[in-house]
This record gives sequence, structure tokens and C-alpha cells, in this order.
Amino acid sequence: MNVQRTNPQYQLFDAIAATTSSAAILVQDRQHLFLTFSSTGLANFTMKFQVSYSDTKPDFSAAASPTNQRSYVSVMLATTRATIDGAIGITAAGTDSTMNYEVNLSGARWFGATITAYSAGALYLRLAGRNNG
Repeated sequence: MNVQRTNPQYQLFDAIAATTSSAAILVQDRQHLFLTFSSTGLANFTMKFQVSYSDTKPDFSAAASPTNQRSYVSVMLATTRATIDGAIGITAAGTDSTMNYEVNLSGARWFGATITAYSAGALYLRLAGRNNG
């Protein structure tokens, strides 16, 4: 999937209720991603975001390696501009919310999300890529 021109918004997760990883999304022509996250059902989870600078499409569900180059990336909470460490991710413990985040891609070619811990609720994640100017 390529979010640059044909899909101004892309649904990465839609009512996901398990640990999982998204497919790698090609974002190379964008400077920033804007993420809208929502949860229902008293969600309890941890979600982390990943990027890759590799020409080869990474597998975000597999361990990082020389042949599967990827790393966690920090995100910024839109309401407060607080930065959330990529290795920690966003979490909820029995609460539901809708939050907006920004990702500075800094030349990344691929983007993805991983739910690393899950015990309740349904999770939704939508993204849109933008450039400055």
C-alpha cells in the first residue's frame, strides 16, 4: 500500500483485538505522518511504531536483523506536543480514548505499527501522510 497520492488516509488497524503487526506502508515521499488512534471496550494494550530506511520491505512482526532492518520511532502527542519514546509506545489500562499523534519520518521509507501487549478492547489506527508547504 502506498499512502503518498492515492490514499490520503489509510486504515492500519480496524477493530484489532490481539497482538499483531501491520504491514509495512511505503511512506518515502512524505515528511510527516498523522495518526489517529481510537479504542473501545476498556482497552488494555501497548502499541509501538516502527520505521525502516531499507530499500527492501521489512517484516515488522519479525525481529530486527541485517536482512530485516527496522527500529522503533518516537511519536508526538498532538494535544500537548509531548514526545513518546518509540521503545515504550502508547499504552492504555482499562480506558478508551481517541488521540492524535505525529511522526517525523526523517527520510524513512517504510512505516508500521505493532501491538506488543493486549488483553482487552478493540483498537483502531488511521494514518495520513503530509509534506511541509
